[in-house]
Amino acid sequence: MPIRITANSSTLIDHIYYFFGKSKLETRSGNFLTDISDHLPNYLLLHNMQHPSYQCRPFTRIFSKNNINKFRSEIDKIDWSQLFAENDVNVAYNEFSNVHFPLVKKIKKADQR
Repeated sequence: MPIRITANSSTLIDHIYYFFGKSKLETRSGNFLTDISDHLPNYLLLHNMQHPSYQCRPFTRIFSKNNINKFRSEIDKIDWSQLFAENDVNVAYNEFSNVHFPLVKKIKKADQR
């Protein structure tokens, strides 16, 4: 569909490319009809038709009030020298977080929101 329309011509200069592969997605695309610019904005909607598998649930950290209060009460007991000695910031973060906010599997109820 053309996205730039004048009295004398119409042109297609913006494109959205998407490769389906083996995915089970339903797509909708088009242009918004508006006069806020000389080009019509275009869009692409992807709707996953495949139901999620609840057997392979992702991990998350639970930042509940209880965990945060526990963390606050124990923060002065942390050995900071070990964390500061670590060169990889990701490793330091994981070591620090796993003590107070460990990774846990999401429950099914939270997955279905």
